Order: sequence, then structure tokens, then C-alpha cells
Amino acid sequence: VFWRSERDRIREACDGLRKCGLEAFFKCINESQISIEKMLKPSRELMAAAESARNGEGVCAVRICDLGVIAFTKRSNTDTAVHGIINECSKELGYAVRVAVVK
Repeated sequence: VFWRSERDRIREACDGLRKCGLEAFFKCINESQISIEKMLKPSRELMAAAESARNGEGVCAVRICDLGVIAFTKRSNTDTAVHGIINECSKELGYAVRVAVVK
């Protein structure tokens, strides 16, 4: 069931991107993240990073992937979101975290 619904989300996300419908794309990313949390039980560290990102100002979508988290932000809020993620996640985990920004 997870993989079937994930394929449907990927198709919907791709369609949204083709039509420049970023809201549809972000919705699919966030739905995928919710499924990951329910079905795959990510580590405490990944969950803390995802939750910190989700709470970030200007963050549109969050998705755990491999050994990290991707957060899509509005360009104008990127710096604020990054600092919020670092501060909140570091506080939650009790050690400093690193963030890479790709623009």
C-alpha cells in the first residue's frame, strides 16, 4: 500500500511541477513525509530534524531522505528557516547539527 500510494504521489508531484503548480508539489512531498513517519519509523535524529524543519518559518515542504532531511523554503525565508532548524534541532538532540543549503 505504501509504495502504491507513493507512486501516485510522485505522479501527482511531477504533474504539479510540469504545470508550475508548486502548491500541489509541496502537498505531495508533505503527504509522503507523513507516510514515511507512519510506515518506516525513522530515527529520533531524522524525526527531530524533520519536525524542526516543519516548524520553520517559510518552510513549504519537508521530506526525510537517506540520511538527512530536505526542506523546501521560500527564498526570502531561507536564512531564517535554516537558523530555526539548527537551533530547534540542536536543542532537541542535545548536540550541534549541520545544515547544507542548496539554492
